[in-house]
Amino acid sequence: MKSDLESLMSIRVLIVDDDADLRAVVHHLLTREGMEVGEASNAEELFAALDEGELPDLILLDLTMPGSSGWNVFPRLKSDPERAKIPVIVLTGHNDPQFKEAAKARGAAGYLTKPFKDWELIDEVQRHVRGMRRIDPWAR
Repeated sequence: MKSDLESLMSIRVLIVDDDADLRAVVHHLLTREGMEVGEASNAEELFAALDEGELPDLILLDLTMPGSSGWNVFPRLKSDPERAKIPVIVLTGHNDPQFKEAAKARGAAGYLTKPFKDWELIDEVQRHVRGMRRIDPWAR
């Protein structure tokens, strides 16, 4: 049986956001937790990364990006049986219940509003990838 640390180390996350500073912060946070992290600044880079290598265990996706928005990612992911299995957690500045419902209707597994706390992101990633749920976010 894998320890929690071994489980975290096997998690591959792809961050898709046009904000380079946010990508850097999330990258640092997740790698500090032992996860393998890739980055893409838009939907085109996301699909190029998916075409080039192994599928991530999870995608963190901004919905509002220049070019092909995050909204357009869902149908493209769902059109491929293997990619359709990848959970997508939306990271957005829109704290609107209708926005959240629309994202979930398109296939989002989770939804975090920016700014979020470090532990909220870690908890959401763990919950969707490994079914882990930290009881006390301050117990580190």
